[in-house]
Amino acid sequence: MFTSQKFRKTKILFTTIAVLGATGYGYLTWRCYNLRKDLTDFELISKKKDSTRPSNEYYGINWGYRSDNTIELSFNTGDILLYDYKCINCLYPSEVVSCYIHKQKSEYTGVGFTFKTPKGLYVIYPHFGKVNISPYSEFLNRPYICKIKARSFLNPPVDITKKTIEFVAAIQKTQKSPDKEISKQKDQDTSQESSKFPMKIKNDKIIGQYFHHLGVLRVNPYMKVYDARDLDLDRPNIFHKKYMLDSGFIIRSSTSGDLKDNMNFK
Repeated sequence: MFTSQKFRKTKILFTTIAVLGATGYGYLTWRCYNLRKDLTDFELISKKKDSTRPSNEYYGINWGYRSDNTIELSFNTGDILLYDYKCINCLYPSEVVSCYIHKQKSEYTGVGFTFKTPKGLYVIYPHFGKVNISPYSEFLNRPYICKIKARSFLNPPVDITKKTIEFVAAIQKTQKSPDKEISKQKDQDTSQESSKFPMKIKNDKIIGQYFHHLGVLRVNPYMKVYDARDLDLDRPNIFHKKYMLDSGFIIRSSTSGDLKDNMNFK
C-alpha cells in the first residue's frame, strides 16, 4: 500500500515537472521567435527611430542616436569591446540554455574587437561557437547584448590595421557568406601579402589568436578562452609589459539595456 502510494506520488511529481518543462520550453521558443522577428521587422524598427536621424542605422534604443553615432566615429581598428549577455534575450532556445550554463560571475563576460572600413565600423566577436562580424549598429541593437564597455590601446602596435585586416580576412575564409565590404578592404590594402595565414582560426579562441597575431600577447593563445576578466585592466597580465589600455568608457549599462528591452520586446 505504502509502496503504491509512493510510486503514484513520484509519478505525479515527474509528470508535473515534464509538463512545466514543456510549457517553459514552449514559451522560450515563442519568445525567441518574436525576438528574431523584431530584428527583421523593418516597419517596427522604423517606428522606433527618431525622424531627425540622418541615416537608417538603428542602435537599439530610440534616443541617443547622435551620441551613439559620435562614439562609432571615434573608434579605431583594434579597439576592444567588453560586453555581457542577457541570456533570456538570446535568439534561440539552445543559446539561452548555453548562456545560462556558461554565465560567469563578472561584470563583463564577452570580448570583441573593432575593424574600421571606409563605409563603417564592424565588431568581430565570438558567439556560441561561431564568429560574428557585425556592423557596429547591429551589434548594439542585438537584444542579448546588455552591457558594453570600450577600451583602447594607449600605445597600439604600429601595424595594427594591417594585422587586423589579415586576421579578419582569415576569419572570412572560414565563413559561408563573407562580408563584401570587408573583402573589398582586404583587396584594396596594397600592403597585404599573399602568403598563407600563419594559424588556423579556432572560433572559440579568436580573441587570444587576434592579440597573438598583433604581437601583444605574451602567453599561449590556445591555453584558454580569454575573456573580459583578462582584459578589463589597465595593464592586462596576458600582454607584454609595454602595452597598456585606457580606463575605458561605458557605451551601454544595465539601465540602458533595460530600456532597450522594454522597447524591443513586450
